[in-house]
Amino acid sequence: SINAEYMGHKELASQFGVRGFPTFKVWGTDRKKPKDYQGQRTTKAFVDHMTGMIVNKVTTVTALSAMPALMKKGDAEIGLAVLLFSSKSSVPYIFKGLSSGPQFKDKLAFGFVSEKSKAVVEKFGVTTFPSIAVVNANEAVVEWYDGKMQYTDIAKFLVKFVKGDGSEGEDDATAESEPKAEKKETKPEPSTSLGTLIEFDKDTFKKICITDRNLCIVGLLNLDSTAIRSSLATLATNFYKKESRTAVLVSSTSGDLGAFEDALGIPLEAPVVVAVKQAKVGARFVKLSNVDVSADELKEWVDRVTIGDERIHHIEKLPYAA
Repeated sequence: SINAEYMGHKELASQFGVRGFPTFKVWGTDRKKPKDYQGQRTTKAFVDHMTGMIVNKVTTVTALSAMPALMKKGDAEIGLAVLLFSSKSSVPYIFKGLSSGPQFKDKLAFGFVSEKSKAVVEKFGVTTFPSIAVVNANEAVVEWYDGKMQYTDIAKFLVKFVKGDGSEGEDDATAESEPKAEKKETKPEPSTSLGTLIEFDKDTFKKICITDRNLCIVGLLNLDSTAIRSSLATLATNFYKKESRTAVLVSSTSGDLGAFEDALGIPLEAPVVVAVKQAKVGARFVKLSNVDVSADELKEWVDRVTIGDERIHHIEKLPYAA
């Protein structure tokens, strides 16, 4: 926000035609010509307006027959496509933004594949959602994305394909005449403790969640929490298959519940599930609103947390952090 009545800002206010206060200006694709926001001044109205401005260049891929068209813009071949495999029914905003961003627009094709599109999912061997792969014109995976489901991180990963640092899908003749070392798909190396339901202890939590900065799903349970414990165990097994940088921990100790309550700054009552993530500065958490969920529903919640579709809270530090 800018105080346009401040002497140093009056020229800026005049430049953009600000005459009344408060005035909301929105910068879209034309950064020199902002538009006035005329909607309601509520959080929902602001969010709806801003997300509505995102240009969607993503093609929904429901069948393998749609892949050749995805690789073309008019008569020109694009060559590489970024596929998002998702359990959601609609394209996430961050993926729409990537597709229309100036560094990728018309340089990479963007495709959205729902888990319901079985033929496409099975073609690429996807078992966990969300997953992102860069594929070439021969529908072969060039590389799997193994980072955070955040705009900046995904953009950094994709830049090398725009600059030509990635494999760009040469035709068979070129590949045969110029043999190259086989390029293996890269996936993260999981911690030896990941992939199983971990019984909580301070040292393990510090190592996996704070030092290694994995996304940690923590169940603070009681002796009667058999249903949610079962869902958490299934979740851990699914992450193991994907070699994900995600850990699932459970604790039935009141001391751990109190430590999380103090660090998160909110009242907690067992059973409760929270997703926590150590950052370079501070930490983040998301609390599951209802623990009466199936394993599939719990997985969908974690997917939403991963891609930023759940409200994230920022805190100074995680429990047991120095």
